[in-house]
Amino acid sequence: MEVKKCPFCGKTVLAIAKVCKHCGKSFEQTNAENPQQQVTAQPPTVEQRNYTYPPQTPIQTPTLASQEKLSCLLGGVCFILPIVGLILFLIERTNNPQKANAALGWGIAGFILVLIGYYMG
Repeated sequence: MEVKKCPFCGKTVLAIAKVCKHCGKSFEQTNAENPQQQVTAQPPTVEQRNYTYPPQTPIQTPTLASQEKLSCLLGGVCFILPIVGLILFLIERTNNPQKANAALGWGIAGFILVLIGYYMG
């Protein structure tokens, strides 16, 4: 039996084959204007063979080093003025959630202390 190489994947197939059993590409395509005329398929270029879909791009994830912690001074301000803690939470919640949660926590703690002082005094 005679064999030939597939122009698309390079594997050997039977010489009488019209479709590659490995990659599924057709060796011959009919011309739309003249169905009797056969057009041979062109092998892919190097770029087409080496192309992977979807293109591989590295995923960038935020690291802990890029996320700042809430400073002691800012935590104290949030504790004394709880509204500052709420404002910092709203500003930083998407960019730096660790800092935002700390500011909100200090703000809530300060607010609870104000309530306790109000009811006790």
